[in-house]
Amino acid sequence: AMLGRAALLIGVTAAACGAMNVIGFPFAAVIMSTVAAYCFGASARTALLIAIAQAAFWSILFIYGLGTYLPTGTLFMRG
Repeated sequence: AMLGRAALLIGVTAAACGAMNVIGFPFAAVIMSTVAAYCFGASARTALLIAIAQAAFWSILFIYGLGTYLPTGTLFMRG
């Protein structure tokens, strides 16, 4: 069971990182954090709430605290 959860987490992390330029950092972070929290025993609802808080925290830290660029995703760009 633990090996399966580890494989799932690795696969989802790789997929979300690969899709980050399309879906953006916040959504990629939510996906990865939701799966990680769920794999470590959080309920689906709690995992999603934790993931949203994590994505917001890391986005604010990187953008405003460190002045670092994070991809916003081409999926949401207009024009």
